[in-house]
Amino acid sequence: MKKALILFGAFAVLAVSLPAFAKAPECVKNGKKYGVVDGNFREEWYSYQERAESFLEGECYEPALSDFEQAIKLRAAVDRAADTPGCDQRQARSYGMHFLDFFGHRGRGVALYHLGRIDDSIKELEFSLQCVESAQAQYWLDQARAKKLQQSGGDAKEPVIKTVRLVLSEPKISFIREGSPAPAPGYDRFLSFPYYYTADEIAAIREGLTREQQKDKSFVNSLKPGWGYQVVSWRAEDELGDRPARDGMIWAIVESTDDQGIKYVAAASGKSPYTFAQKARVDVFPLMLNTSLAASGANAEESEPSDLTAVGLEDTKGKLELTFSVTDLVGKTGTLAVALAVDQEGPQLTLEEVKVLPDGKALLRGAVDEPSGLARFIIGGVTPKNLGGGRFEVTAPLETADRVRFEVEDKAGNKTVGVLVVAAKAGGLLEIPERWARYIGRIFRVAALDAINSELPALPPAPGRMSGWQPLPENYESPMRLAVDVELYWNELQNTMGIQKTPPKITMKTRPQTVYNNQIYVEGAAVGQGAPLVSVMVQGKNVITGERTNAFFNRLLFLKPGKNNIEIKVTDKNGLVTVENLTITRVVPKVKSVSERLAVSMLPFYQDPTFVDIGEVAYDNLATALIQQKRFAYVDKSRIDAVMRELRLSGSGLTDPNTAVRAGKQTSSEAIIIGTVRETPTSIEVKTQVVDVESSRIMVTRDAYHQDKSLENLRFITRGLAVKLQNAFPVVQGQISKSSGKSATISLGQSSRVLPGMKVV
Repeated sequence: MKKALILFGAFAVLAVSLPAFAKAPECVKNGKKYGVVDGNFREEWYSYQERAESFLEGECYEPALSDFEQAIKLRAAVDRAADTPGCDQRQARSYGMHFLDFFGHRGRGVALYHLGRIDDSIKELEFSLQCVESAQAQYWLDQARAKKLQQSGGDAKEPVIKTVRLVLSEPKISFIREGSPAPAPGYDRFLSFPYYYTADEIAAIREGLTREQQKDKSFVNSLKPGWGYQVVSWRAEDELGDRPARDGMIWAIVESTDDQGIKYVAAASGKSPYTFAQKARVDVFPLMLNTSLAASGANAEESEPSDLTAVGLEDTKGKLELTFSVTDLVGKTGTLAVALAVDQEGPQLTLEEVKVLPDGKALLRGAVDEPSGLARFIIGGVTPKNLGGGRFEVTAPLETADRVRFEVEDKAGNKTVGVLVVAAKAGGLLEIPERWARYIGRIFRVAALDAINSELPALPPAPGRMSGWQPLPENYESPMRLAVDVELYWNELQNTMGIQKTPPKITMKTRPQTVYNNQIYVEGAAVGQGAPLVSVMVQGKNVITGERTNAFFNRLLFLKPGKNNIEIKVTDKNGLVTVENLTITRVVPKVKSVSERLAVSMLPFYQDPTFVDIGEVAYDNLATALIQQKRFAYVDKSRIDAVMRELRLSGSGLTDPNTAVRAGKQTSSEAIIIGTVRETPTSIEVKTQVVDVESSRIMVTRDAYHQDKSLENLRFITRGLAVKLQNAFPVVQGQISKSSGKSATISLGQSSRVLPGMKVV
């Protein structure tokens, strides 16, 4: 009997020491029970959060709200030392060395939304985003704001894009937490707008501070989450205005407003979404002008990889219309089209009249074809007089007896340079074959050329023979000028009599070569030797207008890796054709491919076995997007599969950073991406983490969320996730400003976004 009492007493003590399980209401939908956890329920924040998320999935919003509130209370109790106790947090410690994401405030905001408490939902979701960025919080905040506006009918106006400024250099984006907005040092133009800096953004800013900034304790202490300003600065001299764009890179600074709040601003295929409801905003879009890729046999896949919005151009000269749009919270849109002049070809010059003067100068009249306007025009060191309509006149000294150099540059910076060979006869802009110069010496027995006659090879029939020494004909000061006119006469005679016709001549300034850039400026000259030129085709495009005796041509072409065959085809009025083929080899050395230096592999995503198919689709879509953007050196999936079999990886082990490191080392990866896919009957969420293989440190966490689970939308959100990952690892360049032993100081310039742990290559 005594033993029985002792046993009962021990049992009683044990019963009292066990936790009191919180009772939860029954939640069943379509035969499935919700409000459950995996394993035993504990009186801890992570159990309440897990059960709340299950209630949320089953659309039991009241018990979900209650559990989220209890999770927030418990989390705040163990997180008292934090700046904001109970703040949503990724990788929050649960027990021991176990870490889980805490999103109590986000979950509470979603539950409040479904319960119709829209104002409370907005407040809670904004607080979640102030703590940590998450796609799901942003999605439901969008929904809550839109619902509020729809209920109140308060959105009466469409959003407006006020201005778009196109600049040639990257604007400086800076922040001001205290004080009035002002341009960054070294800049004279700026726009600013109120901006809320989240805890994540402040942490990134702190990590990117220079040593000098870190010494300023008052400045460091001022870096806290909260409202401030974001400032976009640029230089007035960089604004394009009416100037045409020449290089492939420009930036668009877009200023937009709305009476209630902007959802996102878009340029071409790129979007710049907002985080908090803002009635005014300034966005910067880098734009890459991909011009005539097909002209060189290259395409967008083979051209220089970039994370920029690509704007395709049909031509290298002319007008391009860029369209920008802004969308507000309820889906109303506003657009603004901006005309951009594009000019990537040098001016075309034609001489129409030449008069050689006795003082060693020549009076030249002609025309320059350049719609965008000239910035500089020099012939023989003299600036020609503008006669209007592109026509010019100049009296210039001859460099030699028959030649004068010229240089003409348009407002976009394109140049055409060359040497004009002048003759006494109008239209004598020719390059003289040496054999004709010598031939005239034999015909006319000009003393200056008699010395080389004995070396001449056999010559074709001449237009006439004259014996003995003869003076130069009247108005000719040198045999070279005489040679030009005789050649013209001889060609005309040949064409008239049908003896033979001389085809056009091509002289290339650009030679076959090996280059390391993705574009080349092809230059040369063409001469009609028997008739005027009617076309000069450079890789399929005619670069002259009308008929010309001569043409100095140039064209900017993009190159694909390897050999690029460029054809120059010249046709004269007689139908005679001359073709010149130019081979340019583009080499892309590994040292140049800095954007693909980070070797990355990606483990299969972990997902609920019920939703295996959609998880695999999300994985494949993200892998495809990462490969296409060419930011990372992506490790082939077959190698990942082999390592997984060797390490026997599956299930939750796919999300363990330590396991990921083991797999990364065996695939020679520098970083490895682990991910989870969570699908409910009404939504899908994809979460990824990038783990540094060397240190096991989680460098970046990014996610995507949407209620539309269609395959098309899944592709869309995974492409957006790929862009988030790409932006988290910027490619920057700089110069070593100081070195000492094994350390070096590198100057990276403005807005480098470099964080600790990133590598120098």
